Amino acid sequence: MQTLALGVLVDKLQDLERAAEYALNVNEKPVWSKLGVAQLDNKLASMAIKSFLNAEDPKEYMRVCNEANDLEIWDELIPFIKMARGK
Repeated sequence: MQTLALGVLVDKLQDLERAAEYALNVNEKPVWSKLGVAQLDNKLASMAIKSFLNAEDPKEYMRVCNEANDLEIWDELIPFIKMARGK
């Protein structure tokens, strides 16, 4: 149910800031993962990395790596890669 609520914030209202606050309050992995995908879709790679780390979700590693490479935020990418390798 929380993932659906986040979907409303992300898909309908397009309010990623409120969605991030909601994810903090709920603190469930599927919610963090959905938020990470939405942040990637909006070219917010740094925020997406943090969300995927909270979700412990490496599924979008190719997109994350590509976006991080484009933005040259390799220091922020390292913890994500370590998490992904562990999965």
